[in-house]
Amino acid sequence: MRIRSGTWRVSTVMFAMLFFAIPFALLASIPVWILAAVMGGLGVGFVGLGRLPIERTELARNIAKGFLLAAAILTITHFTGWLEPFYRRDGWLLLDMETSVMPQSASPGDSLHYTLTTTNTEGIPALRRRYFSDGVAHHGVLLYCLLPTRNGDGFPLEGMPSATQTAKLGGTEHDVGDCTIVYAHLPIPELNPGGWDWSSTYREGMDVIGMITSDGQQHRDLEPGDTIRLEFTLSVPLDHPAGPARSARGSLSYRDPQWATHYIQELRFPFRDRVTVMP
Repeated sequence: MRIRSGTWRVSTVMFAMLFFAIPFALLASIPVWILAAVMGGLGVGFVGLGRLPIERTELARNIAKGFLLAAAILTITHFTGWLEPFYRRDGWLLLDMETSVMPQSASPGDSLHYTLTTTNTEGIPALRRRYFSDGVAHHGVLLYCLLPTRNGDGFPLEGMPSATQTAKLGGTEHDVGDCTIVYAHLPIPELNPGGWDWSSTYREGMDVIGMITSDGQQHRDLEPGDTIRLEFTLSVPLDHPAGPARSARGSLSYRDPQWATHYIQELRFPFRDRVTVMP
């Protein structure tokens, strides 16, 4: 019975550590050998506890064995390169984005024109996911921009943004359908835009502008060759001091069709163009 109990404990620790370590390493892009070293160190530490005249020394030894076995498996994984294709993201649908802001030198009260463009150059579609705008479900690909801010509020919006989804037919771009322009205000950073409080009505201080490839009735993926484009104009706040303005950041959110679980891609694209506010 004691052998069975010890074996069960060792196996539980080993599989629990591997179940945690491998997904964590892939998501955080941490080399496997680092986690192997950490688990090896923990195993050695529990070996030391197992030698001390304390209660539950057998439990400490079993935990040590589990950590050391997990470390050994991770070490073998590192040297064989089994996980390298996942680190390289082979087979993932990773779209790109072009961003621009004009002009790059402005004074308080001047206008800044932002453009974000993504074209699906791959042979498979980027799949839609669900968002809620004013309580209405929209299923589509989301392109959005975190606006430059001043005192926690986004730069003021001028006029109406433009959002389009087009496809090339015979060398000419044609509109695929209407898109929904959405806005949000994030008091604290949040990673999943699927749970944000989106609205189709702009209110002063909102710091996110986006577009969804859906009009609330017709929902669309981003098919191969399709292009989505979001354009809007902001005003530099009148009280903005001279110097660099906070940078905007573009993002894409969609489901990846090449993964069995339709993994949700959240891609971020810092603006390379920097705006400097002149005195």
